[in-house]
Amino acid sequence: MNKAASGLPKEEREELLQYYDEYLTSALLEGKSEEEIRQEIGSPTQIAGAFIEASSEEEIEKKSL
Repeated sequence: MNKAASGLPKEEREELLQYYDEYLTSALLEGKSEEEIRQEIGSPTQIAGAFIEASSEEEIEKKSL
């Protein structure tokens, strides 16, 4: 995930990594397999891409206000 999120600012990258670390820990404690979790949230590249896209859209919205 860290490599996939390398295009993000440091603060956002750390926030994203912390969120998914907590998510994975919780899901594993619930008894989900790594494969089940991967199917739910996608690959690290997909997660980082979605986060970058959402961040870009948010920036565009802020500038248009």
